[in-house]
Amino acid sequence: MKKEKNVENWVVVRSNLAGCFLGLLMAEENIGSAKAVTLDQCRRLWRWSGAASLSQLALDGVAEAARCECKFPPETNGHRIFGVDEIIPATQKSVVSIKAVPPWKF
Repeated sequence: MKKEKNVENWVVVRSNLAGCFLGLLMAEENIGSAKAVTLDQCRRLWRWSGAASLSQLALDGVAEAARCECKFPPETNGHRIFGVDEIIPATQKSVVSIKAVPPWKF
């Protein structure tokens, strides 16, 4: 069963295979016993500082985005993530601070 989202719904997602992400939740889908989501304005949260856990990151964001040791690659749209274990609502404070982190490029 697929559930579409029509309003802005910022979330932090943890997947058992793909890692952690911040994005606008566009759709949720149950595939057997697993969950998949589709995110827009999606940033992979590869490495962060200024938050002790993913839950704190979803609430408070990062400390001093311009100086943090975060590695968040550029945004993607239509990013489909499988094997979702957690969907944590993100606060506006968190979204603003994570979006302020310059995109990490190798």
